[in-house]
Amino acid sequence: MPRFYFHKHINGQTVPDRRGTSLRNENEACAHAVRCTPLTLRKLAKSRKNTYLAWEVSDGERTIFVVRGKLVIERR
Repeated sequence: MPRFYFHKHINGQTVPDRRGTSLRNENEACAHAVRCTPLTLRKLAKSRKNTYLAWEVSDGERTIFVVRGKLVIERR
């Protein structure tokens, strides 16, 4: 099975994925990033107010997908 890497870009900082995850194909890798986005934003919201997250899905040589999420907390 091919290995995919999920590099996180959080508010301008990059957290590289050095281990990767074995998945069947590119579509499964994209679905994995989409499923992880809400949970990751929820965890980040505890320590920050506004959060921008982008998952860069790579096969180790090229970027295949970018999944983006943004959380804005407003007090009124």
